[in-house]
Amino acid sequence: MSGTGWFETWRQRLIRPRVLVSVVLALTGLALLGNMVGLFTALNERGRANIDSVREDTVWATYQLEREANRLYDVLRDPPWEQTDWADQVGQRYDILYSRTSLLSQGQIAERFGDVPKLANSIKTISAAIFGLAPIFDDLRASGFLKGTTPNELALRIEAIASDAGQLIIATNARHNEVKVAERAEVIGHYQHLAWSGAGLAAIFVLFVVLLVSQLRHIRRLSDKAQQIALAAEAANRAKSTFLAAMSHEIRTPLNGILGMADLLDDDKLTPGQRSKVGVIRHSGDVLLDVINDILDFSKLESGAVDLALTDFPLDALIADVQSMMQPRASAKGLELRVTCPSVTITADPARLRQVLINLVGNSIKFTEEGSIAIIAGIAEDRSGAPLLRVSIADTGVGMSSATQAGLFQEFVQGDPSISRRFGGTGLGLAICKRLIEAMGGNIAVTSHEAIGTTFVFEFPCEVSTTSASVTPLPQQPRQRGGHVLLVEDNPINRQVAEGLLTRIGMTVSSADNGQAAIDALQAKHFDLVLMDMQMPVMDGLTATRALRAQGNTVRIVGLTANAFASDKADCLAAGMDDFITKPVTRAKLEAIIDAIDIVAAPKVAQPVSDKPNTASEIDHEQQQALIDELGREQFDELVGHFAADAHSLLNEAASSAAPADAVRPLHTLKGMAGTLGLKRISDLAAAAESDCRTGAKPDLSALRAATEAMDAGTKAAA
Repeated sequence: MSGTGWFETWRQRLIRPRVLVSVVLALTGLALLGNMVGLFTALNERGRANIDSVREDTVWATYQLEREANRLYDVLRDPPWEQTDWADQVGQRYDILYSRTSLLSQGQIAERFGDVPKLANSIKTISAAIFGLAPIFDDLRASGFLKGTTPNELALRIEAIASDAGQLIIATNARHNEVKVAERAEVIGHYQHLAWSGAGLAAIFVLFVVLLVSQLRHIRRLSDKAQQIALAAEAANRAKSTFLAAMSHEIRTPLNGILGMADLLDDDKLTPGQRSKVGVIRHSGDVLLDVINDILDFSKLESGAVDLALTDFPLDALIADVQSMMQPRASAKGLELRVTCPSVTITADPARLRQVLINLVGNSIKFTEEGSIAIIAGIAEDRSGAPLLRVSIADTGVGMSSATQAGLFQEFVQGDPSISRRFGGTGLGLAICKRLIEAMGGNIAVTSHEAIGTTFVFEFPCEVSTTSASVTPLPQQPRQRGGHVLLVEDNPINRQVAEGLLTRIGMTVSSADNGQAAIDALQAKHFDLVLMDMQMPVMDGLTATRALRAQGNTVRIVGLTANAFASDKADCLAAGMDDFITKPVTRAKLEAIIDAIDIVAAPKVAQPVSDKPNTASEIDHEQQQALIDELGREQFDELVGHFAADAHSLLNEAASSAAPADAVRPLHTLKGMAGTLGLKRISDLAAAAESDCRTGAKPDLSALRAATEAMDAGTKAAA
C-alpha cells in the first residue's frame, strides 16, 4: 500500500464517529492526567522551597548565635573602662545573645533541631549556659558592677558558649547536607516512579486503542453477519412467497376447472341425484379454496405484510352486505341471521373488516345446528374518549370448554381433534382474524359455554365521520347482459369453463391462447371486454397489455390469474389493466365485472310466465321471469314441481310439531323456497306462521295448506 493510500485509510477510520469520539476521550484523559501531574509537581516544589527556607534560617540562626557570643566575648575580654556605659553595652550584647538562643529553641527552627537528637542536646546545653548567666547580667545592669565573678571569668564562659555554637554550626551544615542528599535521592525515586507510571499509562492507552479497534472490528463482523442473516431471511421470505404463488397458481388452475364445470353442470337439466353430486363437487371445491385462501392470508400476515386501506364507508351497508352473503348458508341450515347496526359512516379498512366478519359469521354458521346468529355492531369509547368500533357475533351453537378457549386464536388450533373431523377447516381462520384486528390496533375476545353458544367480541379504533339515515335499496331489475368478449387463456380447461360461464350470462365469446394472438385479434375486430390471463406462452398477459396500451387501444382489459397476492393486482394495474379477477373464475365474479363496466344487451321483451293455470294469487312475475331467463323454462317448471312435493312434507312436519318452536325451521325453509320461486302469497303465509311460532302461539296452517294445494293442483292440471 502506498503512503497516500495508508494515510487515506487511517483518515477514513479516524473520521468514523465512534473511533473519533474514543480518540478524543482518550486524549482528553491524557491531558487531564498531565495537568494533575504538573499541579502535583508544583505543589511539591513549593513545599520543598518552604522546607529549604526553614533550613537556611536554621543555619543562619546558629551562625548569629556564634557571632553574638564572640562579640560578647570581645567586650568582656577587653572592656573599655573609660566608657561609663560599658555595663549597658555588655547587657545589650547579652540580650541579643539571649534572643538568638530563643530563636533556636522556639518555632520551626526548634522543630528542625528536634528532628536530630544530637543537635537538640547541643541547643539545650547552649541555652542552659546562656540562660544561667541571666542573673549576673541583670545585677551588672542594675549596679554597674560584676558581682561574684570577673570579666575574664565571664569571658571564658562566653568563649565556651561560642565554641559550642561553632560546633553547632558545623553539625547543622552537615545535617543540612545530609538532608539535601536524601531529598535528592527521594526526588530521583519519585521521577523514576513517575516515569514508570507514565510508561504503564501509555501501555494501558495502547492496549485501550487495540481493544477498541478489536471491538470495532468485532462489531463490524457482527453487523456484517447480521446483514447476511437479514439478507438470507429476506431471500427465504421471497422464496416462500414465490413458492406460495407457484402453489397457488398450480392449485387454483385445476380448481378453476372443477368449480367452473360444476357451475356449468348445475345449469343443465339434471336429475336430483345428479344435482346432489354436483353440489358435493362444488362444496368440496369451495372448502379447498377456503383452505388455500387461509394459508395465503396467514402467510402474508406472518410476514408482516398487512397494508391497511383506510377510507370512509357506511357501516350498516357493509354489514348488510355481509348478511346478504352469509344468509344463504344460514338459511340452508334453518338458522336465523339477525343484524343490529347503527347508521354511521366510519373511517377504517372495509375490506379487512369484511374479511373478519365473514370469517367469524361463517364460523358461527359452521358450528351452529339450530337457533340463530346475531351480529351486533356499535360505536363505543376507550378510556381517553376516542371512538371504537365494537362488534359481537353471538351464536347458539355447540360452544366450547375453557380449555378449548385458551388456545383458540393459535395457528392450526381447532379446539379438539373431534371438531376438525366433524366440521373441517385449517384452524387458521381465527388466527387470521386476530392478526387483522391487531393490525388495525384492536383486540378480540371470546366467551363460550358448551351446548349453549359462543360470542366473539372485537373492537378497534376508528373515526366516526357522519351519521346518515339508513337507505333501503330498491329491488334490482334483472340485467340483460350482452356484448363481445375476447377470452385470452392458454389452459384449455380454464378456457372451456370461462367460455361456458360467459355464454350462460349472455355474452358472445372469442378465444385466444396467448398475448400475441390477442393483439392480432384486437387489431382485426372490436371487442367490448378482454379477459387476459397473466401467465401464457409466446407472450404473457402483462406484456400484451402494455403493447395494446402503447398502440393506443383503450379496450377494457381485466386480468385473470391464479396468484392471489396484492403484488399481482398491482402488476396488472401498472401494466394498464382495468381490473383483476382471481381464479377460480365463477359466474358471480364474471357478472360483477361485466355489471361494473356496464356491458348490457338490448332489453328483452317480457314473455308470459306460463300458460299453465296457477290458482296461487300474488305471483312475483319479475322473480319468475328472472329464473326462467337464467335456468330455462323446462328447469323452472321442474323446480316448481319439486317445490309442491317439498311443501306438503314441510307443512306436515310443522303440523306434527310438539311445540310451536319446533315448527319454526320447516316454516322458515318453506318461506325461503317459495320466495325464491316467486310464489309470493305462499311465502308471506309461511312468514306469518313462522312469526306466530316464534312468539309461542300455535300457527293456523289452513290458509297456507290451501294455497299450496291450489298451486299443486294447477301444476298437475297443466301437466
